[in-house]
Amino acid sequence: MAIVFQLDKSGNPSPEITCDGCGGVINDHTHGVAILEAPGAEEPGKVLKPIFLCNGCEEKTDKTAGPRRKVPIDQFLVQMVNNVQLLPTDLEAVGRRMMAKHW
Repeated sequence: MAIVFQLDKSGNPSPEITCDGCGGVINDHTHGVAILEAPGAEEPGKVLKPIFLCNGCEEKTDKTAGPRRKVPIDQFLVQMVNNVQLLPTDLEAVGRRMMAKHW
């Protein structure tokens, strides 16, 4: 999973998604996808690690990859937020704290 943190000039870590194919930064959720291998029915409980690919790398591997599930990055992140039970009010509070800190 290629979520990394890059330090800004003030030394604060900023999360970024990098392409597992070329290593470039995916700056916009529409410029890439999250990919999960498709588990078989005989594999309940199997842990799947997402792979992030930019649109260019995803097009190159689309023809050669085995069975997999492709998810838009924004949808993947919303599913992740739901899994850790963050409510919209929690996200709003975090957004307000971030704005107060950085502005």
